[in-house]
Amino acid sequence: MKSEKESAWKYSPDERPGDSKFDGLPCPTKKVFQEIGIEGVTEIDEIIKEMIECKKKMYGIDSKLLNFFPHMAFFNTETKQTVACKEKIFNEDKQKELDRLYEFPERAIQGNYTLIFPREGLPLVEEE
Repeated sequence: MKSEKESAWKYSPDERPGDSKFDGLPCPTKKVFQEIGIEGVTEIDEIIKEMIECKKKMYGIDSKLLNFFPHMAFFNTETKQTVACKEKIFNEDKQKELDRLYEFPERAIQGNYTLIFPREGLPLVEEE
């Protein structure tokens, strides 16, 4: 039996209810991408997708309990970094700025979520 290495990225639970799905693609800022790389972005996305699948098994695919609070946090036990995930509607009218701030600006569309360092703030999203 092959054992998989456990991810250093851990979800910081938030029990508050929400209406965010986090079922889109991650859109990391350039700072996040430079520091955690595609491996870190992929690991965080896989953890989120696994949580979604677990919730589907527990509650059924039509349950309101599948949704998350619109802000998530992940902590890396090795590097001690915290990355925030926020499902927001990106301000697509500011494409030049999106190109400057995000590693994959083409992902800065509704339905995807951003990965940022908490100290960065939330660049170029429409606030509710």
